[in-house]
Amino acid sequence: MSPIIIQDNVSVAANTTVENVIALNTAANRYIRSPMDAIGKLFLAVSALSFPGLRLELIVDGKCILDGSDARQAASTAQLLLPDDQVVEQFFIRKGAQLVLRATNGTGGALAVAYRFELNEAAAMPAVCRYTQRGVSLAANTTVQVLSTLRFERPLRDSLLTFLATASATGLLVEVFIDGQSIAPALPVGAQNRMPLNPYDQMIANIECPMDHLIELRVQNTTGGALTMFWRTHLQEIQAGG
Repeated sequence: MSPIIIQDNVSVAANTTVENVIALNTAANRYIRSPMDAIGKLFLAVSALSFPGLRLELIVDGKCILDGSDARQAASTAQLLLPDDQVVEQFFIRKGAQLVLRATNGTGGALAVAYRFELNEAAAMPAVCRYTQRGVSLAANTTVQVLSTLRFERPLRDSLLTFLATASATGLLVEVFIDGQSIAPALPVGAQNRMPLNPYDQMIANIECPMDHLIELRVQNTTGGALTMFWRTHLQEIQAGG
């Protein structure tokens, strides 16, 4: 069966939340509930990027897969860059389950989001993976724990953690802690100045993180000026016997 493509470009008014942007497209309404068991991908881009700006959340069958996240700022949201704009690499949805893409605009002006879902029929359910992608501005000579208070700072199940990052310029260091234990020395963040791409911008990969253990991503700006870091986490649940 050919993949199902759900794609659109929608505007979100200032200081509002659209509970499901897919519902704004009448032609896509029939796919809000999946017509088949499928593995999906999600691509995103926005018209402007600020922190916070336009945040996106993916909810599949009532479960959050993508926490409130940022996307690449595109010169034109009429055209996504594939595969660079892929934010969710895979999710599983059962036939009849609901697909929700929630958009929250925390700014004083309207912003646009371009999205694309690809659904491919699947017989088997892969490991659940949960994602967060954001940008953060760090003042000169400061340290920030960027996962603090976010939904997935503690895994919901025993999981494998992958962390990707880039920076607006050199001078950022990141150290990763799990339950207060450093798992690697402070690592310099590459200055690609864009949302991270997998696998090119991986800083750590497949680190075991037990359920409910605190994950800390401590980012230090070692320079005398403000810098921006773009980061993403993947938490892939460890399957029984895996």
